[in-house]
Amino acid sequence: MPVNEERVVARTEGGSFSLRGKKGVQLLAWLLPKLDGRRTFEDLVAQSGEFLPDEVAGVLASLLEHGIVEDAGVTTASSLSGQERARYDEQRTFFSHFSPIPDTYQTALKEARVVVVGAGAVGSQVALCLVRSGVGRITLVDDGRVNDRLVNSGTFYDRTEVGKFSSEVTAAKLREANPLTRVEWSAEPITCGEDVEAAVREANLALLCLDKPATSIWDWMNEACLKRKVLWTSAHIEDFAGVIGPSVVPFQTPCYKCYDLRRKSNLDPDDFEEAMAWEKLLRERGGRLDFATGTLPAFAPLLGAVTAIEVLKMLTGFEKPTAYGAVWEIHLPTLKVVLRPLLKMPRCPACSKRQRSVPR
Repeated sequence: MPVNEERVVARTEGGSFSLRGKKGVQLLAWLLPKLDGRRTFEDLVAQSGEFLPDEVAGVLASLLEHGIVEDAGVTTASSLSGQERARYDEQRTFFSHFSPIPDTYQTALKEARVVVVGAGAVGSQVALCLVRSGVGRITLVDDGRVNDRLVNSGTFYDRTEVGKFSSEVTAAKLREANPLTRVEWSAEPITCGEDVEAAVREANLALLCLDKPATSIWDWMNEACLKRKVLWTSAHIEDFAGVIGPSVVPFQTPCYKCYDLRRKSNLDPDDFEEAMAWEKLLRERGGRLDFATGTLPAFAPLLGAVTAIEVLKMLTGFEKPTAYGAVWEIHLPTLKVVLRPLLKMPRCPACSKRQRSVPR
């Protein structure tokens, strides 16, 4: 893009490169039409005429550094089929700004297996985003059925599906959204830690998405993923906030137990007593309470999309996940975001070195 006679800007979605000086502008105008993948660097230097080899080399290096051009002589093997490359073309272009090797991140998604526990208003939306992003295999675990409240609390379900297992309905929609993803579902209830461990046994990453308050299942998920060394995170709506994390790399980042114990330790005596009474009530009611605080249909898709980006970062590493060592809260009415840092507990009963060394 010419700015004036002595300045030109080459721009991509990932950044821009500015070249100043009349001779530099002339060099770039001469060079760009020749970057068609059929000429080597030596060819360009030989044809440079009035331009010095160092000048040509410098401009080429800057164009490569800023992602304006790529080296056509660099070829890398790809496990993606032609159909996959076409389907994920926009996403592959996005990923190319974060990796010099084409398809690195898309291949990581293809090889991933994700288990989503909870196919409700939030979990179904996360799963849909992951399937459309090219996650190779996804398993939905939820014994709940679609009801009027679930239909009204999001945009995923409709009234014709009331009474059916939410995991079954979600699986059918995911297969329709992307036939290249292997989608499985289970309506077996999760009643203990062994059930969670069985669900995540073959997973690369586990995701816990619950629409109702619960207690034990968070500890079960944490323990199972630490034992199986499975990445995991969670997302849920609590009052008027969407809560993501902590996102856990077993024995490297703070785990859920680190978060739970630190959260409770920071409460004043009255709030602590109230929190303990709340947990006691939940446990007396089988771990869950069926009540509603009300929501807007847009909240679940919003939280689901943001959570899906967190999961994509965990699976590929194209950016550091936001909820590593933190809990991420989005106040849904105002869209204000609060990131609450979290430190590992040296004597965490779940993930400390002492606990890790105990024979299982």
